[in-house]
Amino acid sequence: MENNERKLCQSCAMPMESLDLHGTNADSSKNQDYCHYCYKDGAFTKNETMEEMIETCVPFVSKGNPWLDTRSGDSSMQIVIERKEQNKIPTLHIYNICCDKRKPIIFILHGYTGKKENLIEMAYGYARESYYVILFDALHHGELKDKEFEQMSQLEKDSTLVYIMIETAKFINALIDNNINNFRVDINRVALIGFSMGGNIIFEYISKMLSKRVKVAIPCISTPVWGKAVIRYTERTPGAERYFDVKRIREIMKIQPSNFTEGIKELPILIVIGEEDQIVPVDDIKTYYKNLLQNYNDTSKICLEIQKDVGHNITSDSFKKIELWIKKHL
Repeated sequence: MENNERKLCQSCAMPMESLDLHGTNADSSKNQDYCHYCYKDGAFTKNETMEEMIETCVPFVSKGNPWLDTRSGDSSMQIVIERKEQNKIPTLHIYNICCDKRKPIIFILHGYTGKKENLIEMAYGYARESYYVILFDALHHGELKDKEFEQMSQLEKDSTLVYIMIETAKFINALIDNNINNFRVDINRVALIGFSMGGNIIFEYISKMLSKRVKVAIPCISTPVWGKAVIRYTERTPGAERYFDVKRIREIMKIQPSNFTEGIKELPILIVIGEEDQIVPVDDIKTYYKNLLQNYNDTSKICLEIQKDVGHNITSDSFKKIELWIKKHL
């Protein structure tokens, strides 16, 4: 792995910047693919509370609400992590309570099997830069899990992924509408950042239900060409063909976001993908990008960032480009 590569958990997309954030294998060695929230002692686990996530992800803030940034001792920097349920969607709102001006909103979307709490560390960083960050659980994830879904086999859960992405994309406008009267936010300046499944949800959203309030979209290590991603999944997953037969794959190909690009015009989009990604077919992203370019008069508003020699992860350089893209266009 190159020195500037920032490992992401391939389950929830949480950054793993140090070994203590890596999960453990059955032999107690560090797992290179999953974080310690998702994977422990050779098995997946999802039992951490929000408070436990905060304790590990934001160790430098004081206990209580609001949490004071004790690193800088800056009394004008008090970051609040506030739990809210909006339209029956569990959310976390993370912002600097000492900043009086209305703040642009950033929604950050987690990956498959993840939950909103996995992204607290990243959200905290953006809150320090005077953004108002909203994290929310995808359908059947985090606080939106239900017993019926939990009792499914992993293959059965995987077979619902397309439905999860389509339904979760609808959450975005519901949450935007719910915050219209939030005096802390500039509701007409919204950015979307999503990783893996979260990026797929963004592709679905911008292709079929894009609000004019959304000014920036950044799908990372994800694809709008769902059909080929499903084919690749069935090829490497024994038993998957039971749930994804030819008819089902054709149905997915008909509704995949890559078929609906005509409404995407002049929206600043940064697409980030790894050159060696074994989960997301990179060539499909290149074709999608070329097709989307035809909709733009100002091609500086659309960028495809292909990370050289990188798999299903994000480099530190790419994270910096994401931050700069938001500053420029939001």
